[in-house]
Amino acid sequence: MNILLLLAHSIEEYDQVRLLSELGYDVFSLGGYIDPAHPHDPKRPALPDAPRHPELQAVVDALGTDDNITAAKDRLPDDLIDWADVIVCHHYEHRWLWPQWDRIRHKRVVWRTVGQSVEHNERLAEPYRADGLQIVRYSPKERNIPGYAGEDALIRF
Repeated sequence: MNILLLLAHSIEEYDQVRLLSELGYDVFSLGGYIDPAHPHDPKRPALPDAPRHPELQAVVDALGTDDNITAAKDRLPDDLIDWADVIVCHHYEHRWLWPQWDRIRHKRVVWRTVGQSVEHNERLAEPYRADGLQIVRYSPKERNIPGYAGEDALIRF
């Protein structure tokens, strides 16, 4: 299974790339671990045994912007969408998921709230959840957020 990660923090990215690749998933992270053997951010070590996808990285690099990774998250290149079986997003769902929903809704899309949702996010997520978005929560306390959009799973860090 091919998992495309859209994460906002390199530390969480390290944890997810390591965990998912050790479980046998093929992971491509659109962020500081785009090349796990040579991460962009030195807060965590390299992951030389994690899958590397130079062909997907080349698609991102070919965007030719000042910040190709952000540009790719804002408008996922078709090659990344085609490659992914699952797209997992932490944070910036209003920027990385909702505007691209029509292009990605045929994939399994997971919003990982990591305990940082608020009423506004929940209300925005409602129609996407009704259209197939899966939500993975961090804390049962998220059920108390006004407008709570539900959950498919609760997985703590």
